[in-house]
Amino acid sequence: MQARIGTTFPALSRALSRPLQAMRKAGSYLADELTGSYRPEKHYMRGPGPKWREKAAGTAVQGGPPATQSR
Repeated sequence: MQARIGTTFPALSRALSRPLQAMRKAGSYLADELTGSYRPEKHYMRGPGPKWREKAAGTAVQGGPPATQSR
């Protein structure tokens, strides 16, 4: 009787491990989505914007810091 329980339990454990792992993964994903965790790839800027283009072209940007004179 003792040997039978020892061989049955590991089989049951293996049979339940995949569904439990899937449930754990789904719960983790759901918790991340609900809490709104920071994802830098969603905020990544792809290249310079219009303000940079104005500066690079040599035109002044309105509202910038005053220009200083060097002596």
